[in-house]
Order: sequence, then structure tokens, then C-alpha cells
Amino acid sequence: MNYKFKEDPIFVNGKISLDYYKKVIRDTKFLTPKEKNLLIRLQKGDEIKYSDFPYLLYKVRYEIAQSEMMDSQIDELEALILKEFIKEDHHHFGVINVI
Repeated sequence: MNYKFKEDPIFVNGKISLDYYKKVIRDTKFLTPKEKNLLIRLQKGDEIKYSDFPYLLYKVRYEIAQSEMMDSQIDELEALILKEFIKEDHHHFGVINVI
């Protein structure tokens, strides 16, 4: 199926209405409920420039990841990171080569 944006009255000047944007976001199966809520809450105007969607999704996913990291105890996070680095320290020198 080939969708032509310019032929659809929903799309005007590279923008879509807020109502249509919300419908698309809510109906997609490729986003988590948390991502959907944040994407919708970020919108302040009545129209959304649909070419901005990749940036908005990146921003939302970054915010979620940052929030989840802050929920973790720093000691747990440090232990997790150290455990991953130790896997790469094949000679047990306490040093990892970055190539």
C-alpha cells in the first residue's frame, strides 16, 4: 500500500492536526503506553509537523531511559556496569582496550 500524503486533506503544508496525530499515536502497536502518553503530552499546538516525529520519539525514549536510570540505585547501576566491563577484560588486567 502506497500512501500519498499530499492527496489526503488531513495533511496540509507538512503538518497534521492534533486530533489526527493523537489517533495515529494511540492506534499504533509499535509504541509502549508510556511512549504514547509522553508523545501526546508534548504537543502544545493544534498542528504537528509530521517530519518532526523521529526527533519527538527520540526525545521521549531518552526521557524514559533517563527516568528509569534515576529509579535505579546508583550502587546497583555501578555493579551492573562493572560486571559488563569485566566480561570484556579478557586478560584480567583491569583495563579494557577501546578499538
